[in-house]
Amino acid sequence: MAGCTCENWTLEDLSNALRDMHKDNKRIVVPMFQRGKRWKKGQEQKFIDSLIKGYPVGTMLFYETYEDNKRTYILVDGLQRGNSIKKIYD
Repeated sequence: MAGCTCENWTLEDLSNALRDMHKDNKRIVVPMFQRGKRWKKGQEQKFIDSLIKGYPVGTMLFYETYEDNKRTYILVDGLQRGNSIKKIYD
C-alpha cells in the first residue's frame, strides 16, 4: 500500500505549478473529473482574505506521479482554492 506524505508549498510555488511554470520540474494537472470553476468573485475574495489573515483553510489533495521526467501532481481536491491562489499571481 502506498504511503501518504504532506508537503508545504508557498502560495507562489503553488501558483507557478498550476501554470506549469514551477522551477523544480513540478506541475499540477487538473483531471477531467474536476467540475470547473464554481466560486463566485465574493467567495474567492473571502478565501484570499482568510489567507492574508492567517486563518486556517482547507487543504488541497493531490496524487503524485511522474510524466515526461516531471513530478506531476494530479489535483484531486482543491480546484477552487487553487484557482483563487493562482489569481493572486496573475
